[in-house]
Amino acid sequence: MDDKDLFQIEIIKTKEREIKDAHIKYYEIVLPYKINSNSEYCGFDPGTRNFGIAVLRGDTGVIYQIAINTSRDPVYRLTYTINILKNINCVTKGSTVTIEGAAFRGGFSQQELAEMRATIALYSMKYAKLIMFAAPMSIRKLVFGHGRTKPQEVWKGLPNDALAALSCAYYGYKKENMDDTKKDR
Repeated sequence: MDDKDLFQIEIIKTKEREIKDAHIKYYEIVLPYKINSNSEYCGFDPGTRNFGIAVLRGDTGVIYQIAINTSRDPVYRLTYTINILKNINCVTKGSTVTIEGAAFRGGFSQQELAEMRATIALYSMKYAKLIMFAAPMSIRKLVFGHGRTKPQEVWKGLPNDALAALSCAYYGYKKENMDDTKKDR
């Protein structure tokens, strides 16, 4: 995507709600970059306290910023992650799913992030036609043209995790629609 294609995000509607172990902020948006597809693209930015989800369909999308309660119990963490995914109903039959991979900065529990990624992938396997894991810099390079460009530097006014998830969803769209000779680069 060129800079001229990355428009500011227009918010159509916002909502907030509480479910067990999570506070969900919902933003229905006009996509900053239109997708030419009837498919659905889902992006996930997993986190141990904050979690972003994006779903792209045509000219509009929905992004979620989710604040989650933490727990020392891994089984409980897996259970509430599945509960969030079911409540949002974010992955539908035929979706392409992109899950942001490793973040090796301090302050993140790598075990909890790995559990969350695996839970999202397992949940998505029931519906998705394609599930991809991608490193943050790979996502940003394909979507913004440079691996160091962060989504919040391009799109303003929405939560960082939701914007990171939006870039993940665009990555899935771009990757799926690339010329086959460029896919492995």
